[in-house]
Amino acid sequence: MYNVSTGLPKKLEFLLWLTFLAMPQQGFTSTNHSVMLVGDSVMTALSPRYTNAAQNVIGGDLKFQAKVCRKLTTSGCLHGQPESALTVLKGNHGVDTVVIMMGHNDDRSERFRQKIDVLMNEVSDAHHVLWMTMREVSHSYRAANKMIKEQAALHKNTHVIDWAEISRNQSSWVVKDGTHLTATGARNMASVIAKELQSLNSNELSSTYQ
Repeated sequence: MYNVSTGLPKKLEFLLWLTFLAMPQQGFTSTNHSVMLVGDSVMTALSPRYTNAAQNVIGGDLKFQAKVCRKLTTSGCLHGQPESALTVLKGNHGVDTVVIMMGHNDDRSERFRQKIDVLMNEVSDAHHVLWMTMREVSHSYRAANKMIKEQAALHKNTHVIDWAEISRNQSSWVVKDGTHLTATGARNMASVIAKELQSLNSNELSSTYQ
């Protein structure tokens, strides 16, 4: 089976991904892009408190906005904290590229689709939005990823990084719950994001879904 965007067999493309991830990363340092990462506890593994992979691997003009218990459009699961991803995005217009890794703390029923659209509309002025899928540890995550892909297809500036597929057979990247990242997983997630940003910088989108 071929990847519709690259024209490569999926197995070969995955091997190329692994080759890239094994290479030393020098960070995404283009002055042409400001980048903001918005996430929940899964993405916090990239923070200075844990691995600092976001800055070490991605680098550049980077804003890091990932917090434990963050939800998409409503206040978080820690006694109403932290602020929602929507609130964060409302206060950060003018960012060139937004990377979103969200949904682990949200209701992933059909209402999840509406929340995706609210966020995508909020970042409609961004040049690029990269939305990462979640590891599919249950049916609700598979359903949520399907909604992410479907809604992203409706927004010209939004592209999907299929983290669920990229990390599917990489057990060393996650802890026992199958979603939260080990240090190895954090570095690999940062490398995946860096690769996408480098592709943007050369006007080549390498995401699986466009």
